[in-house]
Amino acid sequence: MDRRYSIIFASLSPREHIGVEIFNVNNQLPDLVIARSDQCVARTTNMLPQPVVSAWKRRVAVFLLFAGLAASIYIVTLLLQFLVLKTPYGH
Repeated sequence: MDRRYSIIFASLSPREHIGVEIFNVNNQLPDLVIARSDQCVARTTNMLPQPVVSAWKRRVAVFLLFAGLAASIYIVTLLLQFLVLKTPYGH
């Protein structure tokens, strides 16, 4: 047995989208062999294990994470300075 699965839809218009989620642990995910439709031509879509996010969104997220980390370190340093030296600005 070749362990293939078939999903058949009665009708699928050209602008409709379908999503198929596959859960597989420590094995290769199966490939989509063929998609046919009587109303349009199917096109190949790369499947990845995580959502694809644009590069600028990733860069903004990394910047905000580092800014938050720097702000956290700065606040902890100010609190330690206030607690150890008993002055608000360390003088």
